[in-house]
Order: sequence, then C-alpha cells, then structure tokens
Amino acid sequence: MLTKNNYTPLYVGVLLFVPFLSVYIFTTGLTNGLDPIFSIDEPTHHYPTILAFAKQMPFLYLKDYSSATTPLFHILVAAISKVIGTDIETLRLVNFFITYASVVLLFNILIRRFRLSVQSSFLFALLFALSPYYFREAFVLLTDNLPVLWLLCFFNFYLRYKQEGKERLFLISLLFVMLMGLTRQTYLFVCLPILADILKEDVPVKQKALHCFFLFLAAAPTLYFFVLWQGLTPPSFTEWHTRKTSLSPKAILYGLSTVGFYSIFIPGINIFASLCRKENALIIFSGLLLVWGVTFFFPLIKGPKDFGFLWYMAEPFSKVADSAILFYILGGLGIIYLLGIGQKKGSRFYILFLLGLFLSEIPNDAIFQRYYDNSILLALIFLSAEYYVSDKIDTCRRIALIAFFVMYFIVYTVA
Repeated sequence: MLTKNNYTPLYVGVLLFVPFLSVYIFTTGLTNGLDPIFSIDEPTHHYPTILAFAKQMPFLYLKDYSSATTPLFHILVAAISKVIGTDIETLRLVNFFITYASVVLLFNILIRRFRLSVQSSFLFALLFALSPYYFREAFVLLTDNLPVLWLLCFFNFYLRYKQEGKERLFLISLLFVMLMGLTRQTYLFVCLPILADILKEDVPVKQKALHCFFLFLAAAPTLYFFVLWQGLTPPSFTEWHTRKTSLSPKAILYGLSTVGFYSIFIPGINIFASLCRKENALIIFSGLLLVWGVTFFFPLIKGPKDFGFLWYMAEPFSKVADSAILFYILGGLGIIYLLGIGQKKGSRFYILFLLGLFLSEIPNDAIFQRYYDNSILLALIFLSAEYYVSDKIDTCRRIALIAFFVMYFIVYTVA
C-alpha cells in the first residue's frame, strides 16, 4: 500500500510508468499494434511538418505549413531529430516521455500544492494518464500532449504564486502561458481567468496594470502568428478548421456535457448533496432551464467532422428537438456541478478556466472531444483536491472511470 511513510518518487514513478511501458512493449517499440485512425494527422500533417522544419533550420518558413496549430511542438521535435534521427518510431518517443513526465508532474502537484494523500494523488494521476484522448496520443506524433505539460507547469507555479505572492512565480507562470499558446493557439483561453485574478487583486492600480502588461506579453507571440497568418490557423487550414457560418453555442453545450459526464465520476459526491437544499431550488431550476432551453433551440447534432465518445454514446438515445436526451441529462449535470462548486470561495478561477475553454472552441468548425477532455479533467481533479475529502464511494467511482478508460483504449485503439 502507498503511504506517506513508504512513499518515494521512484516507487510511484515506476507504477505510473507501467501502462506506458505495456503499450510500448505491445507495439514493439511504437512500430505497430495501434489502430491509426485516431492519429491520421500524424502522417499527413505533423510528421511532414517536423521533417520540413528539420531541413529548413535555422531559417523556418512559418507563414504556412502543414499543421493547423502553432509551431512550437514541431520546432522542438525537429531540433531533437537533429540528434536522434528522423525515424518516426524514434521521434514518437519524444511525445511518449512528454506524456509520462506530465503525469508525474500532476502527481507531484497534487501532493505538494493540494496536500492530498499519496493514494488519492496516485489515483487521480492514473485516471488522467489513462484518459482516452491523452493516453493514446502518447504513442504517436500529435500536438495535444505537449501543451498539457506546459499547462501543468503553469498551474504548479501559479498556485505557488497565489499561496506565496512572490512576483517571480507569477512571471514564470506566464512563461508557460506563452509556451502553451505557441504550441496550440487555443490555450490562450487561460488568459481569461488570469486576467480576472489580476483585476480582483488587492494591489495598487499600477501593479495591476503591470501584471496586465506582462499577460499581454505572454500572449503576444501567439497573436503575432494570427497577424502573420491573417487568421487563427495557417492559411492552408482556414477552410477546414474555421467556422464559416454564424457562431453558435454548440461548442459551449458540448463542453458543458463533457463536464456533466465527468462530474458523475470525479467530484466528491457531496458537491451535489450540498445543493439539495430548499434555498438552492430556484438557482438549480434557473440553471437547468437555461441549459435545456439553449439545447432545445440550438440542437447538438453531430456534424461530419465532429468526433468524441459522447457523440457515439448519444446515438441510441431518443431525441427532443434534434438533441439526444443524453445531452439534456449531461448538460444539466454540468450546470448543477458548476453551480455547486461556484459556492466555494476561490473556485472562480477554475470556472472561468472552463468558460474560457468553451469559448475558445466556438470558432472551430468541428467539435472534437479531445480538445476538451484534458483541460476539463484537470479542472475537476484540482477542484476535487481543493474542496473535498474523498470517501470510499468517491474512490470507487473514480476506479470505475479508469476501468471505462482502459476498456475504451482496448476496444477503439488496439488493433
């Protein structure tokens, strides 16, 4: 059993490495054995971009290239390829170790910043490691997991800043905001909760203005790419990725449904129990009415490019105004969870973090669940770590979610 008395970083690190090593062995060193349908972007976009950047170094052509994301991942891997070679199996190891390092960092954040027990920290870290749109991306060249490492580094330093108030911690956290944006531009949404924190700080106006300026500097490199591209993606991908029709709340509703699904398993069950009081009835009813009304008038209908397990889970359900009943249920659970956690002092940062995530996906012409999952899972894990002490029922719910993740990986990823 893991306890604080016998805990060592090496011991927990080995346990967390077991799932990654198992897949590495199964795929004969990341050469075969995984269904490639989920990683179609690897051979068509990311690997060619890495090879092109490796040839162009040090003078890179960044105005247009074969990826819809900002180029830091491709630049880093291209630089590493100068040392380890350009074989795709070898380069996949870069993402493999990025993903594993992120999981270890998450465990350490839960132990050191949130003071969770070793058992709870390990369970949360394992849950995140095995999540469908994080674990399988570890074994191919996709850009999804590197910004998660930057995001966890940001949280590590920003949480310390909020506890200790040291200016250098704030500046270091903004460095990782910059790296997030340069790796995947949608991660600029993190600026929203930071800005809200800055405006709320009990400090002189001059210091607030300085912090806003530093935040702008962190976002500026990504904003430069928007100017260079004259859009949110390189020109080659504008037609595919950017929504051409009028903006709709579909991205927000899907994000809220994803929160609702994970709220069944991750938060302490007492978050819902605390809302079941007479004085909260009007708040709950108003929230549900709003979400259900928007879902009714703006149906969640799967488009040809949309992808995610919630889309497929919803298919067998009956529909009301073209939206599957499952989305009404999950959207309702999502708003109830946010209303419940919103009553906790200090939760505003995470709620704005989720809202920023939802808003960042509105311009996207496709709803991919993998764009939501990592940030939502981290927010719910941190909120649970911050505000609730888990009991046996909570532990069983999280183990059930891990079992679902393992089953999903085996059925839909292993060939």
